[in-house]
Amino acid sequence: MSNDDHQVPYLVAGLTVGCAGLALTSAIVSKDQAALSQFFTTANSLFNVGTGAIIGLLAGQRHR
Repeated sequence: MSNDDHQVPYLVAGLTVGCAGLALTSAIVSKDQAALSQFFTTANSLFNVGTGAIIGLLAGQRHR
């Protein structure tokens, strides 16, 4: 098993957090309630998908 395999979940999580932070910052700067509401809906979905993906990857690693 290569070291790169262990980096994938962290890379995915980092990108997700980075995109979420960027979206939140732009929503706050524009003080747009609709954008904020959309952001939290999207962030919640991304968080759930990201968490599921990381758990799936870790579970997959354990079974090897």
